[in-house]
Amino acid sequence: MSLSACSRCSSCCRVTSLDNRIDVIIFPDDLERLSSYLQVKPKEFVQAYCREEFFSNCDRLILYYVLKTESGHCIFLKNKDCIVHSCKPIQCEMAPGNFFNFPGLWEYMPCVKENGIRYREDPTKHEMELVKSLLDDEYNPLL
Repeated sequence: MSLSACSRCSSCCRVTSLDNRIDVIIFPDDLERLSSYLQVKPKEFVQAYCREEFFSNCDRLILYYVLKTESGHCIFLKNKDCIVHSCKPIQCEMAPGNFFNFPGLWEYMPCVKENGIRYREDPTKHEMELVKSLLDDEYNPLL
């Protein structure tokens, strides 16, 4: 089964343990869309709502941003409702069924437990494009 529609249960918005923590990556398109929606500059958005993370790509450390959490849930989750739902990040829009749905990544979510999920072995072309977008030098609004 493929899970594509968000049931707005907020399970993926809450952190229950570090073992099943799903960090919400802010891709360049997310940064532009969310900054505009919240009427702040990209630099202000990153400073207020994100934390820096890094991954290694050959000889280079790649900076990317993930949403902060507060009290064990996404910073945008208020009373079980996403305050940016109309322009939510790509990861939130596509998860769990269409965002890097590899074995072991989404099993903690009730919708996956109840409905199952059809896993893939490899990332899609769109997922690869998202990862490549993190390599763009213009992605870092703090520079």
